[in-house]
Amino acid sequence: MVGKSQSDDLTAQLKREDHTKRLNAALALYESQSELPENEHLSLRAIAKQFSVDKTTLHRATLKGNQTIQEFNSTKQKLTSAEEEALADWVLRLAERGLPPTHSQIKSYANAILQKHHGPAYSRVGSTWIYKFLHRHHEISMHWSKPLDTQRAQGLNPAAVDNWFELVKEEIVDAGVKPENAYGMDESSTPRGNVAKEHVTGARGTKTQHRQGGANQENITSVVTICADGTTLRPTVIYKGQKLYTRWTKDNVANATFTVSENGWTDSKIMCEWIRTEFDPATRDKAGGEKRVLLMDGHSSHFTPEVIEFALARNIAILGYPPHCTHALQGLDVVCFAKMKAELKASISSFEDENQSEVRKDDFPLVFGRAFNIAFTPESVKAAFRATGVFPFHPGVITPEQMKPAETTSIKGSFSLTQTSPSFTTDGIDLACKASTHIPSTPKTVNT
Repeated sequence: MVGKSQSDDLTAQLKREDHTKRLNAALALYESQSELPENEHLSLRAIAKQFSVDKTTLHRATLKGNQTIQEFNSTKQKLTSAEEEALADWVLRLAERGLPPTHSQIKSYANAILQKHHGPAYSRVGSTWIYKFLHRHHEISMHWSKPLDTQRAQGLNPAAVDNWFELVKEEIVDAGVKPENAYGMDESSTPRGNVAKEHVTGARGTKTQHRQGGANQENITSVVTICADGTTLRPTVIYKGQKLYTRWTKDNVANATFTVSENGWTDSKIMCEWIRTEFDPATRDKAGGEKRVLLMDGHSSHFTPEVIEFALARNIAILGYPPHCTHALQGLDVVCFAKMKAELKASISSFEDENQSEVRKDDFPLVFGRAFNIAFTPESVKAAFRATGVFPFHPGVITPEQMKPAETTSIKGSFSLTQTSPSFTTDGIDLACKASTHIPSTPKTVNT
């Protein structure tokens, strides 16, 4: 079998590790001679030659007192030992939740720490820093991630489900989290027009019976958060656009908040703003200092370093669902969104029939709000947590029939790299929400 080639970075790292071992061995031999008679001492040059290290480098190592090589090198590290321990803990926490961070995410988090301490003129970590960091922290390992060819079919496997409920038990049941402090968040995207097919009547023999009404397929995203006690936080509506016009926020019967993004989807900037100004203020007083748990999918915009840091500082545990399992494990997907989309379809049809016009962005708050208020009742919200075995806790709610034949794999990877070629490469990840990013409390609104 032909082996995989090593990248230049990995080859260089292995050479550095070998050099450090030889230098440590040479230094140990030199220091062990202190109790021997002078005439039995090996010279520094002879020891350096024996271990194939530079004599000058060995000489400098002998001048640093009683420090070990590792202790001496720590004075040259970008991050302090305490900062690296905190970073390693962050990596392991994400890995335990089935969201092992990538190369780029760890480096971005390290750079955010440096910028916070040193300001805009900080020096970023280098291309080989990640290898040195991992070498110093043996509790973290690297492996190639395996793509899921059949995605959801293989995603909902016994190993993934068992791991998920072990996590729920640890973070919610064993931690004594009350229903009023357990939340689920997800996004739902919907067009403003009724573009779906439905059964209608017409003349016999007609192949296609057209129905008047809006056919606008531009999606608007709604961010919905439910609580296991049956309550619902106010939703956030995300329009596609550069500016938020006040006329897009009128007739707000669902008491929603509004924002915009370039494509009408959520992103890391909106996620940071949401957890700061919506989730935390709306749930903090009810928690009274007790632990809060937030369940959501593993989309990259949900797990930026700043979001994780914000949550940890406020006793908010964020649990990410296993990949490709939300159709069975996420209450909003299982119960609530189907009802909301049905109600929204009816609301759009009713509006179009009454007004003989399509639903514009100006009309969306009213149309969406009516559907939202009908769909999200205390009964349907509690049913979402019950149907997915979170409250009350019931791991057996996912039946063997739901788990398609799948390879039994663990999602508790310790450090994931995406294999794009035989060499050691990583994919970049956009972390738009770093410590340096200023996020306004509300999007820019245009009065018109």
